[in-house]
Order: sequence, then structure tokens, then C-alpha cells
Amino acid sequence: MSDSLDGSSISGALQNREDMRRWMRAVNRNILLHRNLLDSDLQFADDPSAQLAVLAPPPAVKFSVIGTDGQFQVTITLPQDANPLSVSLLKSKITADSNQLGVAMVHQLQSAASVLFDASSGVQTYGPFTELTQTFQLPNQTLFWRIRSSFDGSNWNAWQIYSSATTCGPIGVYSGVLRNSANSINQAATTASGTNPLTQNGTTTAINVASSVWKCGDQTINYNGGSVDPGSYGTWLVYANDPQRAGGTVIFIAVNAANQANITADNGNVYFGQITTSSGGGGTGSGGGGGTCCRAGVPYRMFDGTQRDCSLLRVGDVLMGADGGAEVIQHIELHPARPCFRLEFDSSGKLTKKMYIGDFTVYAIQLDRSHTFLAGRDGVIDGASSTHTIQYAGGGFVQVFEIVPGEIFALTGGAVGSHNYRKVQ
Repeated sequence: MSDSLDGSSISGALQNREDMRRWMRAVNRNILLHRNLLDSDLQFADDPSAQLAVLAPPPAVKFSVIGTDGQFQVTITLPQDANPLSVSLLKSKITADSNQLGVAMVHQLQSAASVLFDASSGVQTYGPFTELTQTFQLPNQTLFWRIRSSFDGSNWNAWQIYSSATTCGPIGVYSGVLRNSANSINQAATTASGTNPLTQNGTTTAINVASSVWKCGDQTINYNGGSVDPGSYGTWLVYANDPQRAGGTVIFIAVNAANQANITADNGNVYFGQITTSSGGGGTGSGGGGGTCCRAGVPYRMFDGTQRDCSLLRVGDVLMGADGGAEVIQHIELHPARPCFRLEFDSSGKLTKKMYIGDFTVYAIQLDRSHTFLAGRDGVIDGASSTHTIQYAGGGFVQVFEIVPGEIFALTGGAVGSHNYRKVQ
């Protein structure tokens, strides 16, 4: 009688621990093989290529859920791939049914707002699938997750809820907000009437922040008023950190222009605008309610493909959005004495020239759908205000004040994708 089995031998197993492990795995593999055969109505498969029918549910998998940048990332570890942390666990794994045959498994995930996974929890089901990694873009949500597995898609093992050793039980995972490096400073909070919420507190260095609303697409968040005192006069940019966009009462922070990068360094920051204070008092904010705007003479693309001077636009006119859809003008505002720039782009969208051309009255529009439109002609915008917001080629928006030559932006037929971040109530 041979002492070998699937390339492993008893004599080798007696010599060292690694050979013993291989021998035990070979024995376990063969036992499982015969058991699966016997489970199939005591019939043996004469055809070696025939697939075995495995009726029993598989052992449980391990899985992890991580929330980042508005996404949930799920990673699954099959039972045969789990690494035992001790010799005892290794022995238990070898003798237990841990899918040592490596039979293919399918998995099903569910997410819910409550650990109960009931009808009121908004349960969502994903799968069945065989992949071991899944990514779901569900920004700014906290969800519970559970998983189950099957060999045949019919006989499933029990649901297991994602848990944390820290809490010793199920835990909700927060996905975070969508990452957009230009998001914080482009979408400034405004008062209900659309003006900047910042004013100087008398002749002091303190800055008052009125109650305001922050808008991004269909998302609307209300913030309570407050104040911040930077300790000196000058030009200040005010923001607050609210990573879950909960609104309400927040702590306001003021930084000077040299530290403007602090605002966009964290996607949880919400920008409230800019203000210049002085010893004489009377400082009021700007930048938050200015909107996207250009001086007279800059053409905007209409939905029918024609061009029209922005100063000739009227409420109800239909512009072409950056995605080619229709954008109906809801409101137009005039803002005097705004610094404007001439922007020139090459055919790839690279900004080749940015030149200050003076202060002009500009025309701010408010749109109704994606809040995007196309400005300029032949790769030129001759008079974009410092608060005019344009689109990067790779997505995301940035104000003209911040852009630098060499950056690449989204051009459509020579016009530049722009964004109206103020949605009408």
C-alpha cells in the first residue's frame, strides 16, 4: 500500500511540520471529495470533468467595508484563503469544512440605514456576484452592511452583518463626501436672498456670519449664524468644517489669502465667502453671492447652437449646458466694478494666458438644471470675473481667480464649460 496521497506522504509528514500540514490538507481534500460524491444520491461521477452538485451552504466568508470619498469599498475573503492566527485555529481549519476544494462561490450584499434591515431601513440588495471586491458610489451616507454566500445560488448560508471589534457588534459605515478639490471654494454659502452672509462687526476686527444656505445641485443645507474674530483688519476668507454636511451650528474659521489652500485641503470644508475689514468699519462680504458672471461682450452658447452676448440675455432664454442639455435662465443680476480677466486656451483646453483687464459691470445668471453653460468663443473668454467658475477637463470646477496657466479645462467647440453654483429656491 502506498503511503503517498496527492503528492504528500506519511513518511514526509513525520519529518517536519510543513509536510504534516500538506498531508492533512490532502487527506481533508479527499474526504470532502468523497463526501460530496456520497451526498449526490450515493452516485459516483464516472466523468472526471463532471461538476459536483454541492447542496449544502458554504462556510461563512470574511468581509470588510471601508467608506472613502463618497464610496463604500467592500472586500471579501473566502474561507479557504483566511490565514489562521494560531496553530489551534490552523488545526480547526484543516479538520473543519472551510471549502478546501476551492469550489466557486457566489455572494450577495445588502445595505440598510438600520441594523434591523427591515422595511423601513431602505434595504438595497447587490448581486449575486463572484467578484471579491465591490465599490458603490453612495456619497454622504452611513449604512450597515451584511453578506451571505452560496455554491449554487439557491442554498445560502446565514446573513452576517459587518461588525467592529471596537464596538463588539454591528457598526454603520460612513461613505464620506465626494472628492472634488475645487468643491469647497466654488460653492459658497449665501443668505436666503442670495447675498454673501459676511459683515464686519462695527469697527472691530470681528466678522459676523448671517444664517445662510449652502447649495450644490439638489443638495441644500442650512447653517446658523455666528461670528469669528481673526484678530486684525484685512481681507479674510471664512469657512467651516462640516464633513457630513449636517448644517446647523458650526465653528467659523477665517484665513487670509496666503492660506487659501486650507479651505480646499479638506473636502469637509464649507466656504462662506470673503470680506475685507478696516478700522473705519463697514466691511461687507464678496465672492459668496457674486455668482458666475462675465462682462458685456462675452458670448454664451444658446441651446440652438447660436452665440449671444451675455448682456443681451433675458430670463427664460435657453442656454446649452456643458452636457449638451437645455439650461433655462431663471434670474439675472448685475454686479458693478468686478475684476475681470482675459482667458486664452489652446485646442486641448490648456490655459495659455490669464490677464487682468480691469473692473467691469458683470452679468450673473442663475440656471435651473445642471447649472452649467458654455462661455466664450474660439478658446477665448475676454472678460470673465474673478468669481466666474469654469470646469476642469477631468471634472470639478474652479474660480477664475484661482486658475493658473498650464491647467487644462473642458472646451466644447471653443467654448469653456462654466458652472452656475447658485440654484434658485
